[in-house]
Amino acid sequence: MNLHEPVDPNKPFDDLTPEEKMRLEHIKMYEKHKGHESMHMEMVVILLVTLIIAQVVLVEWKKRHYRSYSLMTLLALWIIPFVLSLRSQFWRFIFFWLIFSCITGLVMRKAMRKPISGTTPRLVYKWFYFIYKLSYGLGIIGYIVMMFTFFGVNFIFNQPPHTWMDVGLLLVFYGLYYGVLGRDISEICADKMACHVGYYTPKGIPTRHLERNVCAVCGNQLLTDVNESGVIENTYKLTCDHVFHEFCIRGWCIVGKKQTCPYCKEKVDLKKMFCNPWERPHVLYGQLLDWIRWLVAWQPLILFISRFANQQRTLQPSLNQHELDVLQSGCHTKQHLVLIVQSLAIIASQQHHLVTEQRSHVVEHFEAEILIYLFPGTFGRHTASGHRTHLTGLCPQPHLEPTSVTDVSIDQSTNNPPSGPSLKDRSQPPVQLTAGTTPVAETTKSHSIVVPSAAEQKSLSAKGGPTCPPPPPPPPKQSYTGYILGAIALTAGGVGLAYYNGLFDGPPTPTPIDTSKEDPKRKKQPYPASSKDLPKHVPYLLIGGGTASIAAFRSIRVHDPKAKVLMITNELEMPYMRPPLSKELWFNPAETEPLKFRQWNGSERSIFYEPNDYYIDPNKLPDAPNGGVAVARGYEVHRLDVVNRKAILTDGTEITYDKCLIATGARPKNLPIFESAPRAVRDRVTLFKSVHDFEQLSDQLADGSRVAIIGGGFLGSELACALSKSEQTRKKRVEVFQLFHEGGNMAKVLPAYLSSWTTERLRDEGVKVWPKTQVKAVEMQGTMLKLTLVDDSVLLVDRVIVAVGSEPNTDLAKTSGLEVDSQNGGFLVDAELRARSNVFVAGDAACFYDTKFGRRRVEHHDHAIVSGRLAGENMVGLNKPYTHQSMFWSDLGPRISYEAIGLIDSSLPTVAVFAKRTAEEVARTVAGNDSEKLQAANANVSVDMKNVPVAGEQQQKQQTEEELVKKVEESEDSFDKGVIFYLRDKKVVGLVLWNVFNRMGTARKILDQHTEYDDLNEVAKLFNLHERPAENAENEAE
Repeated sequence: MNLHEPVDPNKPFDDLTPEEKMRLEHIKMYEKHKGHESMHMEMVVILLVTLIIAQVVLVEWKKRHYRSYSLMTLLALWIIPFVLSLRSQFWRFIFFWLIFSCITGLVMRKAMRKPISGTTPRLVYKWFYFIYKLSYGLGIIGYIVMMFTFFGVNFIFNQPPHTWMDVGLLLVFYGLYYGVLGRDISEICADKMACHVGYYTPKGIPTRHLERNVCAVCGNQLLTDVNESGVIENTYKLTCDHVFHEFCIRGWCIVGKKQTCPYCKEKVDLKKMFCNPWERPHVLYGQLLDWIRWLVAWQPLILFISRFANQQRTLQPSLNQHELDVLQSGCHTKQHLVLIVQSLAIIASQQHHLVTEQRSHVVEHFEAEILIYLFPGTFGRHTASGHRTHLTGLCPQPHLEPTSVTDVSIDQSTNNPPSGPSLKDRSQPPVQLTAGTTPVAETTKSHSIVVPSAAEQKSLSAKGGPTCPPPPPPPPKQSYTGYILGAIALTAGGVGLAYYNGLFDGPPTPTPIDTSKEDPKRKKQPYPASSKDLPKHVPYLLIGGGTASIAAFRSIRVHDPKAKVLMITNELEMPYMRPPLSKELWFNPAETEPLKFRQWNGSERSIFYEPNDYYIDPNKLPDAPNGGVAVARGYEVHRLDVVNRKAILTDGTEITYDKCLIATGARPKNLPIFESAPRAVRDRVTLFKSVHDFEQLSDQLADGSRVAIIGGGFLGSELACALSKSEQTRKKRVEVFQLFHEGGNMAKVLPAYLSSWTTERLRDEGVKVWPKTQVKAVEMQGTMLKLTLVDDSVLLVDRVIVAVGSEPNTDLAKTSGLEVDSQNGGFLVDAELRARSNVFVAGDAACFYDTKFGRRRVEHHDHAIVSGRLAGENMVGLNKPYTHQSMFWSDLGPRISYEAIGLIDSSLPTVAVFAKRTAEEVARTVAGNDSEKLQAANANVSVDMKNVPVAGEQQQKQQTEEELVKKVEESEDSFDKGVIFYLRDKKVVGLVLWNVFNRMGTARKILDQHTEYDDLNEVAKLFNLHERPAENAENEAE
């Protein structure tokens, strides 16, 4: 049959014979598609458009609806490979898939059963932890096998390259596939179990608190001592002092990918949870797990859509029903065989699946090769009609001499003895496929395909008879160029990845920032765009988006897992932590992502408390079955109707609530001289408080900039040290000036002698400190600010940072009828942080009653966490008083790092005990800084009496502040390590641990005793000031 023979266009389609329909379809196809080398432009456009649209849809879907995207991806990843394997009969994959699915299904069923059994968490984590380790190991082994193949190690074992490469690819695929399945399913199981941890009622209401001898993950007893069962289990204690089974908390963090304590939701240091580096999440492995989702789940769907579009446009062939019937029936007629050959030729040429034997005896004729290779069973069996399938007659055969034809013999040793010109003796061995111009040896049970020569086919064509397609080109010779290029590509990729992760010295130079353009991050808009999208009623309303609100939300969710919380903040960013803005962010390496920093233990984290997909949309909050927290950014509450429990926004929108928390924080103070300055001056003045201030200051620091910091407190001193020490400011040669009216840095919290010593240390770091001065005038001089000081001296700077303290945001009190403390500032609340019925206050804005020290207002990060947590607990009805003493810390260069707790006020009498440095420490210090002086005494006790006698020190001579400062400046003393006690009524009310670490628990115990001490030098021995750092760490670990 000639497929290119024209078909009568006037004949109805239904009246066409099957052969005519096939010719018509192939004629249409050949008109638009001439082969893969000249692919039709429309097919290229369809493929590119499909890929681009699919990418955009998937990215937007993942960004906007991450949960549904993850769920659908997981289902597709689980089901699609199984369906394809069934169609292709990949029995090995199906076997492993069924085993994994059965066991995982049982584990998921136990994890989602209510209430969970005490052994369920361990079972879940053991299974998925095993999958995690197995998949990671398979991936590593597969990669090693592939690399060995690239470098020719397989030839040492006399193995072909394709065998090793197949094994390596198979192991890598299994590792990635089951790794990503295990990761996604384990996270779902961990979420389901976390909703019921520690709760026994179906509603999720807690009936008990966490006992010290109970693990909050599995609910079982912690067996750490000798017991009846004779089992002693390993436990792990988090930084929040909650203790768990080591395996349970490792499963919670590693398998479930959780970063919070299961009970109190505080952050967990994940790096401490891993026993060895191989268990730590690897960048490349994590990226491969995400890539396998695309390859297995979405790529087949995208290609199917593209192929379907091509087939609809008749750009790509598809076998019709007649062709499928022919291929499945094993027909033996001449027309059907020609049809099979032609169809397979077209399909194979377009799909690049021509498979040729690379041996000298292979038949070079295309039709016979395809039939023999792809359909050996079809042409080796009897047909339905009882006739044997003959391969003769593929093309018309006139009477030809045997010497002028090519005979092809096919082994049919399993069939009955056929008849034909090639049959001879059965005892001869079967003849393999051969080709030649002379008759081949006749073999037992073999059929012959007689193919005309080129001259004969030309003669047949002249007579109008059908001809065979031309033979395909000879197979290409095997080449190892692909393997070499692959090895080079993988090696280059590995080196590039290592370079990207900073494994080599010399990080890349950061890209300069164009300060002339507006920061696009500032173009953020309020979210949601309209206040109409905010819920009309919420059970819990949090006013403010800072640390106190986050701590309150986490505390609420602990006791009410399905709580619905709405957080309203006037900032445009999601809740974030503020301490890194003046410390760690300035010391980021060049390769660190923006707004991320390295913690003290080396781990990297973002300043944002949670990723964006952790929060839900405000308009979806009322209908959320499991609750959650929504953040309304860019909105402000104008007034509270406490009686009717309503919050009225500035645009008049009303939101009712059941419980409300005010956590509006504090705003930075400004100096009148800058407030009344011209606009050009105010544009160069920064009140450093928010992430926007950090980004703005970091972008506007040009080469050779001069920055003046007004203020000598916590923020001013930390910023001065950070700007003078950070790598990015040193490269830009930024000069830092610090001006304040006190006598030294931190003068309001540190004794005068220690404040003076601290100032000298900041000068050693490169800060130009100008104490006892103030700015009396400011004006523009060219492009710089001219600061005139009280002594008429002049300072020219590019920018001014005002860090003179802050004041609480109590504007809501005036409009809502809430009381403000006249002395300390802030909303007046009781010991339970309650301002009015159902209204609580936490954080910097709360002036609370401390049962130990009286009424106070504290502006520190740890206090925001403690007070926010307590407010959240009281909002759910626990009614706890404020008894926990918060702490604060500060870092001023490599020589000064301290922690403090209690009342820290330099106006109080103090007793300080400092230890003499060891000879090793002295040698190390002298080698690093020759200007340092050595301490003269074994234990230097400095007492700032303020004319008040101190118990145990009656015989010591009283000294005035000026004399003590002068003595420190003239002496060779250095205060490198010690403890400062703050006294009131001869009782310790505050402590500062000066370069003493991991001893806050001891300080808290001393503070809780609230008693008089005869000899504070003896009390200071509790802090082990004379221990070496290594010994100190070992004792703390014990």
